[in-house]
This record gives sequence, C-alpha cells and structure tokens, in this order.
Amino acid sequence: DLSMKRNISDLLDSYPVEGLDLGSTTPYSSSRIKELTMSKVSTNKPRKHLRPLRFLAVAAIISALTVSAMAVGHMLGAGTLLQNFFAERGGALSDGQIQVIDQMGKTFESGVTSNGTTITPIAALADENVYYLRLQIKAPENVILPEYDSQTDGCYQLSGPGKALELSFEDGIYSDYGYTLKCDWLPDENPQDNLKEVVIWIGAQIGSDVRFNDGVSKELTIHGLWLQTPDKEYTQILDGEFSLDITLPNDTEVLSLDTTGLTWTDEENGYTSTLESLNLSPLSLTFRYTATTPTDSRISPYVGPLEVVLKDGSTVTISEATGAEGNEYYVFATPLDLSQVDYVKYGNYQIPIKDN
Repeated sequence: DLSMKRNISDLLDSYPVEGLDLGSTTPYSSSRIKELTMSKVSTNKPRKHLRPLRFLAVAAIISALTVSAMAVGHMLGAGTLLQNFFAERGGALSDGQIQVIDQMGKTFESGVTSNGTTITPIAALADENVYYLRLQIKAPENVILPEYDSQTDGCYQLSGPGKALELSFEDGIYSDYGYTLKCDWLPDENPQDNLKEVVIWIGAQIGSDVRFNDGVSKELTIHGLWLQTPDKEYTQILDGEFSLDITLPNDTEVLSLDTTGLTWTDEENGYTSTLESLNLSPLSLTFRYTATTPTDSRISPYVGPLEVVLKDGSTVTISEATGAEGNEYYVFATPLDLSQVDYVKYGNYQIPIKDN
C-alpha cells in the first residue's frame, strides 16, 4: 500500500530537537532508547489496536538508532523522564523547567541485577540540599507487582526489618552523614506486570555538611522490596543486593541575593529576625537568619514570611521546609526556571533577581 510509505525524516518531524547537542557521546545505549521509546506505546491494548502510522513511527525511530542515537535524545532527557513526577506535585512543567532539569540532571544507562531482579536508575536531579532519583524495579518474569490499596492492603517499601535503604559516601569527605529519605511510588499503567517505578527523595539535614551536587562519590544500596501492611507488618517480596552509583556533578545555577539590612518583626511575640543570607537554586531556597529573644521563652523565633514571586505574579509552592537554629531551606514543589523569577519577597521587602 503506497499510502503507508513514509520517509524516516518525515516520521521524526513530530519529535522536537531544538537546541539538541549533537556531540559524539550520549548517555543512552541503543537498547535503552529502544526500551524507553517502545514504552511510549500502551501495553494495555492488543497490538492489533495500534494505529499503523504511530507504530511505524516508533519502529522508524528504533531503526534509525544505528545512524544517530541522539536523534531522540530530547525526548529521553532527565527533564522528560522526571516531568510526570513533578507535574503530579505542582502542575504541568514549562519548556523552560524541563530544560533546567535536563541541564542539572543525569540519565543512566544500566542497572544492577541480583537474584533475578533488576533495579535500574532512570534519571536523577539534585542541588546541594535535595536529591531526586527515579528507579525502575523489574522483578523476575513470574512475579507480578500489583497496585495495592494503602488503606487496606498496605504499601511497597524499599526497607524492611533490619535492612534499611542506605546512602554511603566516599570515605572521609563528610563529617556528618545526616540525611532523610522518602519514597513516592509512581502510578502503574499495567498493575499486572512485573515492573514498578519509584522516585526516591533525599534531603540533607540542617547541621550536616552533606551536599548532593558536589561530585563526591555516592552509592545507594537497596536490599529488596517489602509490602508493609497498615498494621506495620512486613512481607518481603524481592531480595538481593543492589548497589547503585548515583554520583552527580556540581552543575547547579545558584543565585546569592543581597539581604543587607533586611529585618522582620513579630509584633505579637516581641522579637525581630534579621536575614543574613539567601541563596536561590532551581530546587530550593536556602537562608540563614538571626533573631532577638522572644518575650515568651516558649516561642521559637521564625525567619518571617519568605516567598518566591514569578514574573507572571504567581508565587512558588513550597513542598518541604527543613531547618534549625537559624539555618533553613525550602524545597519547591517543581523545579524553577530562574529566568522567570522576578523577586523574592521578605516581609515588606522585595529582593530583585535582576540586580544579581
């Protein structure tokens, strides 16, 4: 049927490559690109229901990999691979936000297999305070990983009795290995297969000298997968030893804002806070402040109202707040495109970005 003939160049027109780096190296193997590209085709429908042109386009991309693996690099960057996670937390991402994740983030080529299970890091993103890691867990073919109702059945955990999820660092680099970990399990499009995906969130504890984007060697070790019931009982589903190198380079844009003379007074509790420093990255707002003694000794001083305001007038949503003793950081629900930030508001002050 001559109507079905298409040139590969025509089929690739729908995949944008603006600003694409066509260098000689790529973080993607042909097999990895094939796997991710084929995953765009729904596995919930029989093959006969696929539209011929769509399937042909996917096949054309795969066949073109021997010519240029980077031809589909844009759609497989860290921004694309993490955008659904962030979109669920704070709405759809702009092209600028996706580009920021691409620039700061990292993609991975292979995983670790143990006892028939393979755990593969997909993409990672970090600044000095916070680290995001998307993982895929592939159980042996005969093991189904269904969706569970957390209220009645329980939930998946990457830690079990006596076997914690561990992050280790190059010896002697940090004096304090302080960090916290959380797991956000991604929606499962096919709950009857052997695949599960999760985003691991790692946050530095205030007072620790741990940094996530400094190029220091970091290894995440997972010992299996468990089901934790609402009554906190654990059943191990998968076991093994999975050590993953998750080191990221220091490639984060950070703006140091001028806070000279900026104060905020809590009239009700009788104290004044002075903002000593303020650093803005696409992932977090880090600040240090001092405060006078409140009239009520039971009150802990507060820095005062801090907001990041975008050029469209909207304010940035904060998903996490961590701090103690005048040192804190706020984590944004979605990464910022710093070019779209107008100013940071502190009390009645506006700290402009354009002056930095």
